[in-house]
Amino acid sequence: MGFFDFISNVGEKIVSGAKSIGNKIETTAVGLGQKISKGFDKAKEVVNEMGKAETWERGTKLAGKWLRAPQKWVEDHDPLAKKMGDFGALSPLSLASSLFTAIPSSAGYLLNFADKKQRDKLEAGDPETIASTVMSGIGVIPMPGGGLAGSAVKGTARGGKALGKAVMKSSLGML
Repeated sequence: MGFFDFISNVGEKIVSGAKSIGNKIETTAVGLGQKISKGFDKAKEVVNEMGKAETWERGTKLAGKWLRAPQKWVEDHDPLAKKMGDFGALSPLSLASSLFTAIPSSAGYLLNFADKKQRDKLEAGDPETIASTVMSGIGVIPMPGGGLAGSAVKGTARGGKALGKAVMKSSLGML
């Protein structure tokens, strides 16, 4: 009798183990199904948000801000540029960094026109906004030399903009 009891116990254990594995698979499948369902709900929510103009406007503003961040950081931390005032963009550090950040900074500036305030300033004829917009257009034009040569032209244009802005401010002050 002992041998058949052993086989009977083994059979019961196999059935019990199979049921346990089956229950675990079922629980996992149900949990996975719930997570997938939540994922689809979240994806639907994201797609619905993408259809809203405010979402695109906010994203465009953020992209513009992020693209201009490296150059802005250099300008904020360049001690000579602060001492030079309106001519700060001609500081060696600021000018050199503008050579390397001309394209992303220009693209970031143009993306900033998602902001209605910026568009209104341009429409009102603000001289600084007009000069910045014209110079940012130069930054996104592909230059024949490409690479550093193209960036050098764009960086020099940035310095020219600073010089022009300073001259414009001083001449407006004379009137």
